[in-house]
Amino acid sequence: MSGLSIGTVYFSALEFFGVWLYLLVALAAGWVILAILALRAAPPADRGKPRFIALLAGIAAALLTALLLPLWTDASFRHIAVLADYVALIGGAVGIGTAVGVALLPVLWLAGRTRS
Repeated sequence: MSGLSIGTVYFSALEFFGVWLYLLVALAAGWVILAILALRAAPPADRGKPRFIALLAGIAAALLTALLLPLWTDASFRHIAVLADYVALIGGAVGIGTAVGVALLPVLWLAGRTRS
């Protein structure tokens, strides 16, 4: 029985994402730095506006993903006939929308901060 090691995860991720893995790791590191800066800084006076913009961006990304995901996978809407296909499509769209909203929130908090 083989265990799940860092090497296995790394080579599986490299096989799945290819060269894009390094760009994704750099993007994730940049987001972590922005999130730390946003959490350490004073929160913006109006927290509702950045949250609302991040929520709208997440919803827009989810809707676009739901519409474009079949095209990206070389499928068409006539291929999506089973309930499991719809559930996977909706799950992917919700995941992308959530990721976009979460990724934008620290950036919007930093952008909404008053400069002193």
